[in-house]
Amino acid sequence: MVNSNASPTDCVRYASGMRGMRYDKEGEAAIQLWDEEGFNTLEKAKAPLRIVHTFEREVTRKRIAGQWVKKEKTHDRWWATTLPKSELSAEGIRWAARRRWDIENDLFNTLVTHWSMNHCFKHDPKAITNFLLTLLAAFVLVQSFYHLNLKSPLSNKFTLIAITSLFLMSLASEIFSLSWLESLPDS
Repeated sequence: MVNSNASPTDCVRYASGMRGMRYDKEGEAAIQLWDEEGFNTLEKAKAPLRIVHTFEREVTRKRIAGQWVKKEKTHDRWWATTLPKSELSAEGIRWAARRRWDIENDLFNTLVTHWSMNHCFKHDPKAITNFLLTLLAAFVLVQSFYHLNLKSPLSNKFTLIAITSLFLMSLASEIFSLSWLESLPDS
């Protein structure tokens, strides 16, 4: 256990004693975890902090000019939380943080790239908020339909982006066919 009044320098010193090196089945990736709680050095923190540090080494293979080339990446990550070890393990914190990046990369990248979130044609704050909320609601509905209701032959054939494009084309053809205008009463 670390002294509850430990300084950031002490954190680095304790981190040098990281334990828990794990390798995957081929010995290509390694993860070291360091997890200590009881830090009271941050004045604005309402509870003692727990510091989790991971050092990850990952080896990936790429085929370049017909040859397999290995490339090593290292990731040195630090997290601070008020959750005690009894509520969430260091591996759980690592997992949650990685899922957060998945959400950020997948969700926001998809919304900007395929759903036009990168530009709103209004400048009024309420209009921008309404645009973003409507866009997010439509995105969640399409995601829900795709993952929960679409039968496997179709989900195997079409990507989520393709399904979204089909929805958009169908909606556009209904709007521009003007057949619905013919059913309106004359005024």
